[in-house]
Amino acid sequence: MRLLTLVITVFLLVRPTQAETCLSLPKGWRVAVEVKGGSTIGLLDAIACLWGLEQRKGDDLDDHAVDLLSGPASIGTVTTRATKLARAACIDVRKERGRFVLKRRGKCQSSGTGTDPRPIKVALDARQKVATITTGQVEPRAILEDPKAVSPAGGDRFVVSGKVRDLALSDPMAFLGEGAAFPARGETPGFVIAWLRPGGIFERMGLRAGDVVTSINTLPLASVADAYHAYGALAKADTLVVSVLRNGKRQVLVYDIK
Repeated sequence: MRLLTLVITVFLLVRPTQAETCLSLPKGWRVAVEVKGGSTIGLLDAIACLWGLEQRKGDDLDDHAVDLLSGPASIGTVTTRATKLARAACIDVRKERGRFVLKRRGKCQSSGTGTDPRPIKVALDARQKVATITTGQVEPRAILEDPKAVSPAGGDRFVVSGKVRDLALSDPMAFLGEGAAFPARGETPGFVIAWLRPGGIFERMGLRAGDVVTSINTLPLASVADAYHAYGALAKADTLVVSVLRNGKRQVLVYDIK
């Protein structure tokens, strides 16, 4: 669905009002849940991320198998849908001080067998505008730490492993700890990179905190919706040309996917 997560994941991790980064869905997107024998911890992360709920930290959150199947849900029906799904996984959704909080119930037997817990990911379908919480197969995340995943090719050009693209397409949440950005405020439309993990994949790709990313392959990035549009439109691209504004000067970064 998108090789864009190589760069765009940074732009999708837009949650400026919270210390944690997450996927920020544009208006009009739906959320579907297709979890079979999945981890409760992963389910908490995914539901909290996509539905904008807060996960209560510090609770005893041991892995617990669950079986959930649900069709696409409107983001507007957050509390009802999230509560129903969470209860099946022994999770309560409570309103505390005006905020909705996900919390694990004490001694609770979920509907899952517990014999085959599977990792949970979020798959993004930009064409159908659906984000699916699923236990589908995921690519190994170890590629993010592989020093050969990104190689300088001279100047502002880089060669990026196709395995990074595969991970970006199958498991965009794998990139949540790599950096975060938010829409720029001012005359220049784009996304301001707020922070990058030192030595992380995006930093090795030549991006820097403070960069304002304005376009990818001439597609503008003025909003989260633009980022998702680029995600779908550039899924099969073998080269990404990223325009950034750095210290007031225009700079172009080129990524060849091999």
